[in-house]
Amino acid sequence: IMLSRVTNVYPLRVSPMWMHKYCSQIRYASTTTAGGDKPRILFVCVANSCRSQLAECLGRKYLSDLYEVHSAGSTPTSPNALAVEFLQSKGYDTSVLRSKSYEDIPKPVDVAIALCDEGDMECCSYFHSSILSRRNWSQRDPVKVEGSKEDKMKVMENVYHNIEKLVVEFREESLKGLKPS
Repeated sequence: IMLSRVTNVYPLRVSPMWMHKYCSQIRYASTTTAGGDKPRILFVCVANSCRSQLAECLGRKYLSDLYEVHSAGSTPTSPNALAVEFLQSKGYDTSVLRSKSYEDIPKPVDVAIALCDEGDMECCSYFHSSILSRRNWSQRDPVKVEGSKEDKMKVMENVYHNIEKLVVEFREESLKGLKPS
């Protein structure tokens, strides 16, 4: 059952904190998106230049039938040239990539996933109170790796595969939540 239908029947005002605490377990709990049928997932890192761009591409690959997929940064810059090159080598269309802030993302956001590493908690504190569910998939920032281009690409490959594994697991979890009990 969709929460929007419930609130239409029982027009109560509830705080975002109550919504997060009691409704984050409900699959597709928010109002519907402009398309009418998909909840939104948001991948967040500080600059929205590398990790969240990788995650957005992977999210579109594995989750676009279930979610409207977005990425944003607390202080967006532009897509990292090495990340763009890496994604192109994997066959992704990078012409649509751009760095975005949370303000650029349609609301509401059902699930937000921070990709910041442990030492950079800026993006976790950045989560808006209207987000129903939050997760942290801490990943090393390939942009900050010291060394050669090859060194950075190796880290990028590892981060990509880590995120891919987590996205696939998230998909399986989401599909389990869709099955009638």
